[in-house]
Amino acid sequence: KQWYQRRVREGELDKVRQYDCCNQGDGSPGCAVATGHVHTVEYPNRDWTGYFRAKKRDRAPSVWGLDCEMVYTADGMELARMTVVDYKGGTSIDMLVQPTARVLDYNTRYSGVTEKSLSKVTAKLFDAQKALYKLITVDCVLVGHSLES
Repeated sequence: KQWYQRRVREGELDKVRQYDCCNQGDGSPGCAVATGHVHTVEYPNRDWTGYFRAKKRDRAPSVWGLDCEMVYTADGMELARMTVVDYKGGTSIDMLVQPTARVLDYNTRYSGVTEKSLSKVTAKLFDAQKALYKLITVDCVLVGHSLES
């Protein structure tokens, strides 16, 4: 079932199916923390055409901290906010991003993002990528949590 993600709990030998949003098991009556259960989707066959690759530039290597806030949508998790800080803690980018699919859960308890905060946002993922592309180089150090997502 695509609505579940497999997890193995410490000390258990069998894999159990749990919803990502509330860790309730298969067959639970409904989400305990959101209006409905949400899911994480992997994209093994995604077409990566149009994504940016950092370039070598004539400037000193830099260090950036990246934080991305995600929301659950009908298509899985999508970017809703991107913040980039420099090594001194100064904010270089702080932008809200409009997800492309219908939002199921704003994940507000973790993201701070609300329906109201995104209501007038027009920036898309491509705009966030362009902003980040202007900062990073192949030689920079990018620090963050769960950068693979």
